[in-house]
Amino acid sequence: MKKYNFNAGPSMLPREVIENTAKQCLDFNGSGLSLMEISHRAKDFQPVVDEAVALIKELLDIIVNPSSICYHKFTPHSFATMCYNFHGYDTMDIVITYVNGLDPIWQKDYERYTNQPVLEKRFRDWGTLRYLFRGIEANMPFIRKVHLVVSHESQVPKWINRDEVHVVLHSDIIPAEHLPTFKSNPIEMHLHRIADLDEELLYFNDDIFPVMPCSPTDFFVEGRGIIGMSRHLFAPDMFKKICRNSDVMARRALGMKPSLFFLRPQHVCTPMIKSECEEIYERVKDDLHASITITRTSKNISQYVFLNYMFLKGKLQ
Repeated sequence: MKKYNFNAGPSMLPREVIENTAKQCLDFNGSGLSLMEISHRAKDFQPVVDEAVALIKELLDIIVNPSSICYHKFTPHSFATMCYNFHGYDTMDIVITYVNGLDPIWQKDYERYTNQPVLEKRFRDWGTLRYLFRGIEANMPFIRKVHLVVSHESQVPKWINRDEVHVVLHSDIIPAEHLPTFKSNPIEMHLHRIADLDEELLYFNDDIFPVMPCSPTDFFVEGRGIIGMSRHLFAPDMFKKICRNSDVMARRALGMKPSLFFLRPQHVCTPMIKSECEEIYERVKDDLHASITITRTSKNISQYVFLNYMFLKGKLQ
């Protein structure tokens, strides 16, 4: 006689479900592998994941990115990310650019293409990247995905968990005619081309750390990024000249005349909107590409062109 368990914990399942599960434990869909042996990344197993996600979304009547439902393991960050998605809070991506100046492969390329010795004080790795990742996991549970942008595979630290971090090579986003590059400007102006990038993103350098609990509204409110902007009159050094160039180009893209004062965003993790970056990139693509050099000069354009453009359009506050 069939028995039914109404206690907390186990659920009642139809007999045919149990029988089919037992069969798949011996041979999953004729693959010759047990359901318990096949990889969750295997092509044959993907339909199972897709069906499970579809059923969950249908059952709960939600629209959620599947990557926020399916985890190969659970951490406090995983649980928190799922809660933010299910309850309709904003999620966003993080993009981190990184250079390890001690990498011999990178050093060889630098000296070959620049005909200069490596500037150790500029490209020195202080070992701070792991603390940035720890800060993100501990204090930013709403982050959907982290993208680490590097020049070579040899630049990726061995401790990086590639199941959790999307590694992006320069060649994935930057046109070949502008490679290799040894400065941040060409990299930053192509970040919006990263595959599977969220509409809202935060751009981090490896010297910025989230040390306290954060919320999505610390960075975006009603589709507008939050960052301080200052106005400057003089450009006495190379950095300020690049800031001014970026401001002039942002205004030109909007059909505005250059201003006597130029804008400079705060040096913090910068909120960016992918579609806005794509828009200005297409409007001034030729001028952006013409500004690219293999090493830094006072004629370059920085990622501030995107931020200034968004600020002048009212997309930043």
